[in-house]
Amino acid sequence: LVWFLQAYGGAEEADAIKALPGRGGDKGTDAVLIDDSLQMVFIVQAKYRKSIMQKTETRNDVMDLVRVGGVLRGSSRDFVDFSETLERGSQERLREARGRLLRRGYRLQLCFATTGRCSKPLENEARREARKIKLRVDGGATFVLFDGDRIIGLLQEYLDGAAPPVPSVDIHMDGDLIKREDTATGIQLRVFWVKGSEITKLYERS
Repeated sequence: LVWFLQAYGGAEEADAIKALPGRGGDKGTDAVLIDDSLQMVFIVQAKYRKSIMQKTETRNDVMDLVRVGGVLRGSSRDFVDFSETLERGSQERLREARGRLLRRGYRLQLCFATTGRCSKPLENEARREARKIKLRVDGGATFVLFDGDRIIGLLQEYLDGAAPPVPSVDIHMDGDLIKREDTATGIQLRVFWVKGSEITKLYERS
């Protein structure tokens, strides 16, 4: 988890360690990282499997993470009911994250990281449900899945010294997507159309 928060979230090691709120009973919140520079809250649920891309994650585990996002933006009563059985460290970190979302308008990203795998329909369902979590900023929360293959790719970039990737953003495309691939190199090209306002939001966020 500490490595993932450094490689993907760009966190310093001390901040990554601080993001681990408790030893157990976390209800789908293995890490809560608050990035004040990006004005973003990352909630991470992680599953470490012994074999890459072998174990398939269950719908309950994936959707539990999305439900955490809903609780953070929900009523005070729902938040208290959810957090009262958590360890003190988990409660404090989630309370801090909730404050950033409600009072400062931070964005929310829900990251499910596993060395196993997840079905595409389940990933798409989680993304749709996450977008229903309305924030003070435009749009809803975002759901990002890192399966075993993506974890290996992230590790390779990390070992190569690549900068942490920009956190995922959704861009609405207009019209049909054009795809091209160079057979010699395997390099793929995507051409698509978006409104200028979408590029403006991308610049402001990232």
